[in-house]
Amino acid sequence: NWLVAPHLSLLPPFLTFVAAVMLTAWYGGFPSAIFATVLSGIAINYYFIPPVYNWWLKPADIGTILFFAIEALVMAYCIDYLRRNEERLRRVTVDLEQQVVIKHHELSEKEERLRLLMYEVAATEERERRQLAAELHDYLAQLLTLARIRIKQTQQTLYRSPEESNRL
Repeated sequence: NWLVAPHLSLLPPFLTFVAAVMLTAWYGGFPSAIFATVLSGIAINYYFIPPVYNWWLKPADIGTILFFAIEALVMAYCIDYLRRNEERLRRVTVDLEQQVVIKHHELSEKEERLRLLMYEVAATEERERRQLAAELHDYLAQLLTLARIRIKQTQQTLYRSPEESNRL
């Protein structure tokens, strides 16, 4: 203030007007805040800077109004910038949430496919075991049958009577 005070008739900021500009910037955006700043500058000049209810300005009064306008516009720009970034952040958050839902759905589908594949592998493995067991069973049955036939042939050869042996 000590740098600006010699050039101003009143020390800013006109807090109620700055608050009005800030609310306008938040809800209406930066263009609306510019309009609110201009209207506030006119109201400050007409109602608060002596001589009151007069449009006449001294150079120091112009400095006061300009200082207020710069202060209000900087605040309005910062608020509008924050509001726009907050909106962008909100959109990005929604997009990320949608991507998470999509990825979760894809992961669930892949898990289901993996579960089905594991079931198919287990079923195929069991089928192959049964088939192999059946083939081994059939093969062993054939071998046992053949062995039984050979044993009977051998027994018949060994236990033949001498007359039957001579005939052959």
